[in-house]
Amino acid sequence: MTSYVRVICALLFVFLLSWTPSVAQEESSPPSSPPPPAQTPPPAPAPGWTPPPPFEDTRNVEQRSPYFATGPSSVTGTLKRADNKPFPDDAVVEAVCQGQVVAATQSRRHFQLLLQRPGGDGGSPGLQLERGLAGCEIHARLSGFQPAKVALGSLSPGQMNVGLMVLHPLGDASGFSYTGTTIMAPKNARKDWEKGRALLAKGDSKEAVRLLRQATSAYPRFAMAWFELGIAYHQMAETEEARKAYAAAIDADNLFLPPYVQLAMLAAGHRAWPVVEGLTAEVIRRNPYEFPQAFLYHSAASYNLGKLEAAERSARRAIELDRLERLPRAHLLLARILTETNRTAEAAPVIARYLEMTEGKPDAEEAQALLRAEPVKPEPFLPARAAN
Repeated sequence: MTSYVRVICALLFVFLLSWTPSVAQEESSPPSSPPPPAQTPPPAPAPGWTPPPPFEDTRNVEQRSPYFATGPSSVTGTLKRADNKPFPDDAVVEAVCQGQVVAATQSRRHFQLLLQRPGGDGGSPGLQLERGLAGCEIHARLSGFQPAKVALGSLSPGQMNVGLMVLHPLGDASGFSYTGTTIMAPKNARKDWEKGRALLAKGDSKEAVRLLRQATSAYPRFAMAWFELGIAYHQMAETEEARKAYAAAIDADNLFLPPYVQLAMLAAGHRAWPVVEGLTAEVIRRNPYEFPQAFLYHSAASYNLGKLEAAERSARRAIELDRLERLPRAHLLLARILTETNRTAEAAPVIARYLEMTEGKPDAEEAQALLRAEPVKPEPFLPARAAN
């Protein structure tokens, strides 16, 4: 064998040594999977269209009420501090009917009170409310804050939501919707007062006067008894006696503001607008949170005295505070002001809301005239249908 042949054989031998392991490795490896099919690209959006952003609940926490299983007289609502800070402790929420606590709970935000259990069994707590909710209120109390109150008398038994109850620090006000003299009254005076106010709620003003006079005689500093005595006389159209009783309530506790509001109502009946303006301005100065009636009467007095800017501010504040919508005439007065200041377009929805609240019954003629931009009636605006 020539040297040339030997070189060729050596090269073949080296090639076979290097090729054999790779073949063995390929034979032992599993067959590779086929490549994935090409992905079809998503269709392009139509011209001028963009996908909507993901949904985000942007409501305030206070607006996100939880679901409550409700009974035949279930009251729900939401608590909030005026300064939007967290509650330092649980607030006490009570349902008070005719001076008696009939249900209570604790909460720092949403609450529910059951005034009557389903079936109305004799052992259930609360009241049997077949006669309605006259004389019933929801009270929210927290140490260091003014109690917040909502009357239930205008609502029907069933599922009720009283909305947002705002608690204001005591330092923000120098007058209140309650009086501390009640707890200091002797037992016999409180008993006469409780019986008198129950009769007053039933419309028996004459007998209520007798019992409330006994209560004030037994305890002359009984501000609440004087106040409700004034209401009894007011209902009997004995305005001078009502005025004296309201004045006595203020003398007994000058931090108790409801008698000021009632005196303003009496003065409005006599069209004594400077007196109405002064009384309601005092209430607003000392507590601008709890008395929508004071803002309505202040607005009426300002309007009738030609002070339209002040009248508009007070009317808007009355509407803002009137969460239960018991003061529809605030809308009518605001509509008058807007119309007289050449803002008829702004007045139109206010008039429509007034007609909706009253079902078009009281003062519909004036409201329709305002919608037509006709001149309003020349006489003063009387807030006579405001809730006492």
